[in-house]
Amino acid sequence: MAASSNRVDRESDLHLSSDLLADHPLPTWIINSDNRIIRYANKAARQLSDADPVGQPLTGFLTPDSSNIFLDRYATGIAVDGIYQLASGKTIELFSAQFEIENTTLLQVSAVDITSRSAAQQQLEDDRRRYRAYIENSSEGIFCQEFINPVPVDLDIEELITHCRKNSYVSECNDAMAVMYGYEKAEELRGALTEQLIHFDDPANIQYLTNFFSNGFRIVNAESHEKDRNGNSKYFLNNAVGIIEDGMLKRVWGSQRDITEAKEAESRLKESEDRFREVADSAPVMIWMSDENNNIVYLNKKWVDFTGKNVNEFGPRGWMSLVHMADLKKAKESYDAAFRQREQIVLVYRLKHRDGTYKFVHDVSVPRFLGDGTFVGYIGSLVDIEDQKQKEKQLLYQATILENVSDIIITTDLGFRIRNWNKVAEKVYNLNEQEAMGRLMNEIIQFEYSGTTLEQALVDLHRDGIWKGEVRFTDDKGKERYFLHTVKYICDEAGHNIGFLDVGRDITDRKKIEQKLLKSEEFYRALFADSLDGILLMNEEGIITFSSPSVSRVLGYGVDEILGRNAFDFVHNEDLSWAFESFRREVSENPEIKFIVVRLLKKNGDWLWCNVRGHNMLDNPAVNRIVVYFHDDTLRKQAREALKESEERFRSLIRDLQTGVFLADQEGNIIMCNRALGQMLSIPEDVVVGKNVYDIMSNDMIDETGHQVPREKRPLTQTLKHKITVKDRVVGVLHPVTRERCWIMVNSNPIMDAQGNIRHVVCSVMDITERKKIEQKLITGQLNHQRQLTQATIDGQEKERREIGKELHDNIGQQLTTIKLFLDMAKTSADMQGVEMISLAVKGVNDVINEIRSISRNLVPHTLKDLGLVDSVSELVESISRMQLLNIEFQSTGFDETYLQENQKLTLFRIIQEQLNNIVKHSEASNILLRLRSNPTEVMLDIRDDGQGFDPKVMRKGLGFANIQNRVELFGGRSEIRSKPGNGCVLKVIMPLTVD
Repeated sequence: MAASSNRVDRESDLHLSSDLLADHPLPTWIINSDNRIIRYANKAARQLSDADPVGQPLTGFLTPDSSNIFLDRYATGIAVDGIYQLASGKTIELFSAQFEIENTTLLQVSAVDITSRSAAQQQLEDDRRRYRAYIENSSEGIFCQEFINPVPVDLDIEELITHCRKNSYVSECNDAMAVMYGYEKAEELRGALTEQLIHFDDPANIQYLTNFFSNGFRIVNAESHEKDRNGNSKYFLNNAVGIIEDGMLKRVWGSQRDITEAKEAESRLKESEDRFREVADSAPVMIWMSDENNNIVYLNKKWVDFTGKNVNEFGPRGWMSLVHMADLKKAKESYDAAFRQREQIVLVYRLKHRDGTYKFVHDVSVPRFLGDGTFVGYIGSLVDIEDQKQKEKQLLYQATILENVSDIIITTDLGFRIRNWNKVAEKVYNLNEQEAMGRLMNEIIQFEYSGTTLEQALVDLHRDGIWKGEVRFTDDKGKERYFLHTVKYICDEAGHNIGFLDVGRDITDRKKIEQKLLKSEEFYRALFADSLDGILLMNEEGIITFSSPSVSRVLGYGVDEILGRNAFDFVHNEDLSWAFESFRREVSENPEIKFIVVRLLKKNGDWLWCNVRGHNMLDNPAVNRIVVYFHDDTLRKQAREALKESEERFRSLIRDLQTGVFLADQEGNIIMCNRALGQMLSIPEDVVVGKNVYDIMSNDMIDETGHQVPREKRPLTQTLKHKITVKDRVVGVLHPVTRERCWIMVNSNPIMDAQGNIRHVVCSVMDITERKKIEQKLITGQLNHQRQLTQATIDGQEKERREIGKELHDNIGQQLTTIKLFLDMAKTSADMQGVEMISLAVKGVNDVINEIRSISRNLVPHTLKDLGLVDSVSELVESISRMQLLNIEFQSTGFDETYLQENQKLTLFRIIQEQLNNIVKHSEASNILLRLRSNPTEVMLDIRDDGQGFDPKVMRKGLGFANIQNRVELFGGRSEIRSKPGNGCVLKVIMPLTVD
């Protein structure tokens, strides 16, 4: 319970509370706070006391000891929560909450019957007492912050902070914590509201509470700013954890340490550092500090402004990363050595500026020690000496220039006695420095002055302090040389004249060029006068300020007759707007040179067609005008009219052609076509024009062999790409409207410009679909005739095979069998030598009989008709494997010979037989894979071997391959042989089940 001075108002209604508490499982009383008389007791409370307690003091139901404890706690203003003994012998634990109704303070007390607590619970209570003893004797402040009303944990942060401020108080604490707040005992602090202790207007405290709530109601080593009982500021380091029950925050346990002195020391140190930083940032030099481990800990503003880098922006190498690579090694070695010896070090190196350049700096670094001699790091100051270095470099550069410039440089005293004489002067005047020093200038050389005299030059020099002019002299080789001399006073630091500086530049070549230029100017003046073009210079208003003499040849005017007049006075009225617009664009500094054709007025009153072009040279200080060139364009005008007439004739000619003709640009866009092309495409002419050829013609274009023609192989593409003429190219396309296959013959011709580039392509297109259909009928008839001949030939061969096989089997086989019988009979009556000879003869006859049977079986495969193709091939494979010691794998899964004609079966058998014989004779193979497959429309045969292979391009096809191809083509099939030397051979055959 909070102290009476710290009561919290809580609006409620006693009757409503009674209704709510009536069936509560915990015994609950509501008592008057001033006299402890029970005003309400729920059902559970009545059962606990075995009597009606209303109107009685609550202490009347407790044992005397428990009653005293209750009264002591109540009198000291702390919560009455705790464990008590009832007079009935039961043990209860009380929980209380205080509230007010109509200015009457009430106390709600609830009890938990813990009479039957187990030994483990008793042990827990003992532990709690020990823990409390630890808390009371701890040097850290231990506290428990209770919430008058438990707080839902799902509130937002602001609501949680409000509850913490208005709805919480210190329910438990030890003496150590009380001392921190200026109290002597914990009892004095208990019951204090949270808002009495914490500065809620301090943003740091709000952040502390925000972190606590957002971190799952737990925080470690967090600082808070609070105040003691006297209002003094205090700083604490807190550890706290919230107790959550049923989604409600009920209390917060924590510990805290007083860090006020440390914060004040930190503040004083910060104030000292701030003063140091203020002084350092105001210093005109760069200042840096490092700690005892050589880590940079401070850089002043001048350093940051210079380098653009702060302390936390260095890489692994620290400040050394800003030192120029050429200076890095020396600077690092010197600094490291001084650091180890704790000595002062002075360095000069180049440091990287924020703009990326390197500048020279002078770095003085001294070690820092505390009063007890403890080394705490270095402090250094840097001065930018780039200007000094540049001046040194400039002086060296100037000295070098004096010795290496191409000008004569001489210095004299006021009496023109030589004090300095550079290398160029030695070379020009053929006199070394030792010979010239101390002599007068006019003793060494005599000049001829251009446009003045020596006396006048001296007057100008004394009056103006400088003289500049051209001089001429003849050198020791008799060659005339021209120089531009500049003579001026030399002053000391006080501004007094102490001598003269004479700079002479050889302008001999320039003078010669000027002479040539003069001749060139005369040449060009004559060229302008005889030019076929009229040339005018005009200002921005079109006023003529210059006219070449050639204008008279074109228009008949004299130069004086047109100077000062406006050029547009000579332009025909119908051409005036065009001419004025072109001139305006040229004046607006459009660099493009434009050509226009307009009529200009001649002096005799006639109008002359002229080609006019302008050139804006207003920005050229030598001209500062618009230059206009014009010439008689009558002949070109006539040629253009003739060309237009020719073009009309051309258009009329192609319009009536029966062959489709179109004109395309470089991108394949049709810019003109005739009527025949539109009829051929079933598209009007005006719709065709403007479309791209590749948009009209589908991508499905084939050649006469049926192969697709890629875009890059099409006639128009080849002409555009290779600038060649394509003639009589026959291709098949899909009609853009009917989508039927059409055959066309295309001719494509390029039209080139003067530079050899394609301007247009003329294409003619002839529809030859009907002709192709007739040709196809003829070819089909020829193929059918050829098939019939081939079939007759094969039938004849098969008949001949059957006759030969029958003859071998029926006649020769029977005769050999008879011979064998005779030999067997002769063997019974022969002597030993005769028996041996007869046995050999019998063996030979047996071999011949077996060979004849084999030949007969190959010629007439009797199993083909009886057993079918698969069994016949299996017997053939077994026979060859046995005789040739070959591994032949025959696969027929997925093969159905039901719909095969007998002659097709025979053809497939002969192809297999032929190819296996080829492999046995030529391939030296060890393994053969033979596979038969079929689908509803086709039969597929593959024969592969791992033999030595061959090059199909080099190896001439023998009779065997020719027989295979003929047999396949007879049934409308196709065959393919693939082989490479060393990679075996593959034969692929595809044959349709039915033939048209």
